[in-house]
Amino acid sequence: MSKVTIREIEESLYSLDSVYLDELAGALKELKYLSNTPAKLEYGIQEQQKELKDFYKRPLEQKEIDEILEYVINKMKGDYQLGAFKIIASEYLSDEANVEKKFKPKCALIGEDGNIFNLMRIAYQTLKRNGMREEAKEMCDRITSSTSYGDALMILQDYVEITSKEEVEQEEF
Repeated sequence: MSKVTIREIEESLYSLDSVYLDELAGALKELKYLSNTPAKLEYGIQEQQKELKDFYKRPLEQKEIDEILEYVINKMKGDYQLGAFKIIASEYLSDEANVEKKFKPKCALIGEDGNIFNLMRIAYQTLKRNGMREEAKEMCDRITSSTSYGDALMILQDYVEITSKEEVEQEEF
């Protein structure tokens, strides 16, 4: 992957709630990439504006990208748009840090009653069978605080690979 700047990452987040941009700015301060510089160039003294402008132009090292984006992921746990953020972040994260590439067990949801609580129950059981109790609880917490059926389905996909019963049975042979 070619070197990217924080500006490029920031621009890719414009489709999400502004709280993700705020958390990105917070990560830069908390992780000491910036001093107490304001998040917008028009604010702050000239020295602060220069620091921010220079940092936004500088290509980031992969370990910096991983650290910054993982910080935002951890701060936003439980947010209804976290799944969308993880998809965007996966474009920048290294393979070792990429949360989208971690193991997701196959879960037979295709053809099941589409009631979100039924789907959540099946996914919860699948995660527990695969020794992922913490992830199962986290998934349920996120789904029950989501604001729409579509968001809830996106959250399910963060934790399990959605398949049919036939596909799961074929793999067991």
